[in-house]
Amino acid sequence: DVTIAQNPIGDGGVIARADSPHLRHLNVLSAWRIDIGDEGAAALARSSNFRRASHVFLSDELSPEALRALADSDTLPMNLREAWREKVE
Repeated sequence: DVTIAQNPIGDGGVIARADSPHLRHLNVLSAWRIDIGDEGAAALARSSNFRRASHVFLSDELSPEALRALADSDTLPMNLREAWREKVE
């Protein structure tokens, strides 16, 4: 499990973590107030590191584009995609 809290890493930090080989078997990501934008959300959606994740908690206000990227991901588990799909609709 990884928790990032009140650390404004922004899209660059999210992208670096999404691509990190050290997070390949991540089960839970909790990210609170990290300033994630559309690029960061797209990186999470593309990342194979979250293929096995049971929970990805993001507290930041996500744009409709960011939510759509997460909902339409080919790599995130179905339960996570469905949760974001509900927020888009």
